[in-house]
Amino acid sequence: MPQLTLAQAFARAPKKSTPESPKPVSLHKPAPKILFGPNGPHADFDQFSPHSVAYNGALYPTSQHLFQAFKFLHHRPDISEQIRTAATPQLAFDMAHSNTASARPDWFSINLSKMEEALFLKFSQHDQLKQELLSTSDAELYQDSMTDSFWGVGPDLLGSNEFGRALERVRERLGGASAPVHKVLQCRVCTFAMPVALLVHPLV
Repeated sequence: MPQLTLAQAFARAPKKSTPESPKPVSLHKPAPKILFGPNGPHADFDQFSPHSVAYNGALYPTSQHLFQAFKFLHHRPDISEQIRTAATPQLAFDMAHSNTASARPDWFSINLSKMEEALFLKFSQHDQLKQELLSTSDAELYQDSMTDSFWGVGPDLLGSNEFGRALERVRERLGGASAPVHKVLQCRVCTFAMPVALLVHPLV
């Protein structure tokens, strides 16, 4: 399925049925938005791109291999090594998810920082990728995914887009523009604030 253009993707967001109050005029030009995915512009930003990552004396075929291995490093080296040597990033992903019960118990409190760590290593170790990321200037980065509402924008663009946000922080660490400040999403299902993604895609 071909990747949607930015305009097409944002057009699939749900339309508000109630009239809005006029928005105050801002003197600041809004940051541009960049939608990226494995089949479109900036395809190499994707976790599955074929760029190896060196970590702690070992070489991981992709940042996806490293990120999934983080779930088991130190306490289950047998599983983490199987993931590191998996033939494809998809297989590394599948191995990790089939061993979810053995993942470190604090994974969901550190998964965002581990994603950022894996991405920082990837982009700092490949200068061409680093320059491509820096070339996005202060743009807001969105991972186009119709299925993942935690790391991506999801089918309705209400996803947390944590992958895009991690990339923005990595860009800043590499000397680029400051990462944009994002608003906390309000869950449309609940009466209290909760990231929508946690209701859709809790196991990452």
